[in-house]
Amino acid sequence: MNKTVNINLASTFFHIDESAYAKLKAFLKKLENGFKNTVGKEEILKDIEARIAELFQKIKTNSDYVISEADVEKIIAVLGQPEDFLSEEEEEEVEETIHKKLFRDPDDNYIGGVASGLGHYFGIDTSWIRLIWL
Repeated sequence: MNKTVNINLASTFFHIDESAYAKLKAFLKKLENGFKNTVGKEEILKDIEARIAELFQKIKTNSDYVISEADVEKIIAVLGQPEDFLSEEEEEEVEETIHKKLFRDPDDNYIGGVASGLGHYFGIDTSWIRLIWL
């Protein structure tokens, strides 16, 4: 016989096995530690918590269903480990600072998108580039 714990995730009530609760709590703690220096940490963690609640809702077949450790492991496998979140974030920052590419912008084009591409490259408003052309 296992103990169960009652939890609220994203304002949704769940019955969860004690060992599953410990695993989920450790996962959320890792996420919290991983995002401790990130701007908007609270919002990111709330979004992840809401996603976990959605996945639990899909698993839950009736109101008395108890979330097991296997269910928590499946959800962690779907979401990925905290290291996956952090490594992607660091790679994006490196790519943005290193690679600067000159291109034509087909979405903001007046005649071919050359002026808007130059505006993106130099970080100035496109209308100034168009005035220089005139």
